[in-house]
Amino acid sequence: MTGIRDLLVASGVATDADLFGLSPQEIGAFEARTGLAFPGIYRDFLSVAGRSAGRLALDIDLLYPDVVGLQERAIALIAECKPAYELPADALVFGGYQGYQYTFFQCVGDDPPVFRFFDDDEDPTLTSESLSAFFRYMVATTPR
Repeated sequence: MTGIRDLLVASGVATDADLFGLSPQEIGAFEARTGLAFPGIYRDFLSVAGRSAGRLALDIDLLYPDVVGLQERAIALIAECKPAYELPADALVFGGYQGYQYTFFQCVGDDPPVFRFFDDDEDPTLTSESLSAFFRYMVATTPR
């Protein structure tokens, strides 16, 4: 995957001045909070654009600190709406929309597939074959 900075800037979704990431220490603290080791693609995203990504994700919770707490909210929604399903232990909920839709990946490999679930879905559905494909899709569909 082209670097996330290059992808955001070349697409016109952001300028260099729009991008603000997390420090390695902040990423480490976020990992410690979740108990997970994040895939490289996600660590790259957080380090470049974790706090501000231009026009990317203006209407969804994808950026820090909004992403903190999504895991707990998603688990509560699952318990309420689909008690037979359990979020995998190695999953990180990294996106949310209006409290009824969540996006997650499992922290395995460097570029894992991305899944999404809605409050009325039986099971999560595959959204992207990889996290890098997810970010490319998000950039491609962001209004300029």
